[in-house]
Amino acid sequence: MHLRPLPTPDDDAPGLPWDGITHPTGAGGRGRFLTDVIIDLGFVQRDRVEDAIAAARQAQTTPESVLVERGELSAQTLSRAVAERHGLDHLDLTAYAVDMAAANLVTPGWVRRHNALPVGYAGERTLLVAMADPANVRAVDDLAVMTGHEIRAAVAAAEDIAGLVNRLTQLGDAV
Repeated sequence: MHLRPLPTPDDDAPGLPWDGITHPTGAGGRGRFLTDVIIDLGFVQRDRVEDAIAAARQAQTTPESVLVERGELSAQTLSRAVAERHGLDHLDLTAYAVDMAAANLVTPGWVRRHNALPVGYAGERTLLVAMADPANVRAVDDLAVMTGHEIRAAVAAAEDIAGLVNRLTQLGDAV
């Protein structure tokens, strides 16, 4: 696997405009339930999460899906919690400046299939990749083999990835 560890978040630049990247705070951890991370980040109150856990058991779905369906959690905040749980950066693709050279390394079909999109470079040999599911090792490995680059995963909402690839596809058709 070609995952590269994230650098330590650098918060020494107060006053600069936000670049769309939110660094992990350390509230997560791979051994923790995503619902615990959602509570710790203050996105949803514990009693509402516990109610969603009970409802999810009955509906045979995930508590996170129940929270999103009920409107108590947005897709953006859910992806932020997923990033925190995995100790990865979170990308808001509505604010992040995508590097078109990186984005054009893959086809729209590949992006839709893997829910992952290269959005920039983190050094000479490392691609920054927005992923809805950072545990998708196959997408990481495929991209590393296809591009010859190391991969640094970051998390973005699936809806944002789909919207961005649609915009990029429309731009390509217009040219």
